[in-house]
Amino acid sequence: MSDQVHPKTDQPIGAPVDARPAQHPGPVTLMGRYGRVEKLSADHTAALWDVLRGRDDIWTYMPSYRPFPDAATFTAWVSARAALNDPYSYAIVDTSGRGLGILALTEIRSIHRVCEVGHVVYSSELQRTPLGTEAQYLLARYAFETLGYRR
Repeated sequence: MSDQVHPKTDQPIGAPVDARPAQHPGPVTLMGRYGRVEKLSADHTAALWDVLRGRDDIWTYMPSYRPFPDAATFTAWVSARAALNDPYSYAIVDTSGRGLGILALTEIRSIHRVCEVGHVVYSSELQRTPLGTEAQYLLARYAFETLGYRR
């Protein structure tokens, strides 16, 4: 904190704000106690299909994606998601290496140091678990501490 005050309001003036753009998300592996978050890839497709197929309720708030009618359609969707830069998608993987969900950094505005967490898909095995919470924490910590986003 600075000792300076605003000349008109007499309010304290804080430390200067870093105006450099934040870094764009990248293909990292974020390790936690209960699992990890890593760049979504075709390698995650089979495990994710196993835990998401037939779970139409999971897609309620993302109807533009749909529930998927078959593995081939889901595989094409995962491949397309993995190739995008915004949203930048990650798989949530348990300690045994099984993919249980997906989340993404989206609405990425590096120049303003702003991004959002979105496109969240949690299988029933991931919902209301320590890994589900930890995955959000790991991604937020990465966005703020490593990439330099402010909000």
